Amino acid sequence: MDRCASCGAAWFDMGEVREVTEGRFAGDEAAEGREHPPAPASAAEKRSAMARAHREAAGMECPRCGGSMQAVDFRMTGIPVLHCRRCGGTFAPRNSVAELARRSGFERRNAALYGALGESMASEMRKRLERKYAAGGGADFRGEAKAPGLPVIVPLGDSAPAPTRLPVVTWGLFGLTVAVYLLSAAGAAGMGA
Repeated sequence: MDRCASCGAAWFDMGEVREVTEGRFAGDEAAEGREHPPAPASAAEKRSAMARAHREAAGMECPRCGGSMQAVDFRMTGIPVLHCRRCGGTFAPRNSVAELARRSGFERRNAALYGALGESMASEMRKRLERKYAAGGGADFRGEAKAPGLPVIVPLGDSAPAPTRLPVVTWGLFGLTVAVYLLSAAGAAGMGA
């Protein structure tokens, strides 16, 4: 990870952005207070920030390889960063680095809560699906459609003897395949190229 001493922007080679998101960033932005959760950016703020990032990307080359830069919304957080299409590096202005550190710090501090929330949601979804698709049907819940019955293939005989010869249909398909091949080889009926 490289920092610009004059503007405070940071360059992350491919994969190095984890230094910020996992809390190993040594800059001033990494100081994580116990503030409230970061408010999501409004749609207008996101559009404005992304428009500004697109303008910056249009006039900037990759500091590492000289390739073209592309403005992206980092992990759908509303934080614009510039990504190099050729080397995979990421350029983040100082404000973006600070916002990334702040948001990822909140997520790290509350990882246990996010994990418990995910487990709770998965458990509720599992219970809901069990009620919905349980054998016997149970009560229909308003707004939920029943799954259509799927066809079940039942063998005609479990202890049937093995066939002694191939069925007529198999011989017919084999004959049809050979006939089509011979016709195409001979160029009949416009089948050859």
